[in-house]
Amino acid sequence: ENAKIRRDLNSATVHKEDRSHPSTAKYERMVYDRETEIIELKELLADALRGRERFAQSVDKKMQQERETLLLEIHNLKAKLRNAQEKSDDYNKKIMGALQSAHSTREAGVRKLKKEVLRLTQELDKAN
Repeated sequence: ENAKIRRDLNSATVHKEDRSHPSTAKYERMVYDRETEIIELKELLADALRGRERFAQSVDKKMQQERETLLLEIHNLKAKLRNAQEKSDDYNKKIMGALQSAHSTREAGVRKLKKEVLRLTQELDKAN
């Protein structure tokens, strides 16, 4: 439509019609209105683009904060897991130490009993 209005305006100017002709003024006003409308639309578009850019930056910032929060949580959970594993390892070492000690004590007791049985068996053999 703008192109048609400009052609009509140019044809009126080419034919050297009087600038005061009502249709020329009408077309000039229509062109001016359209150009004003285009400028306003360009400004609205620029505002919308700036708004979207701010929104994208806001979302990016929130995502970065979420990422940092999640990484911190992962770090804390790993530390807790390491701590639990260390406690578990210590507990396992204590249990193994206690079991080995008990086993050694039992073995010593078994050896002592075997010696006693052997001694008693020898005494019985001497008595018979």
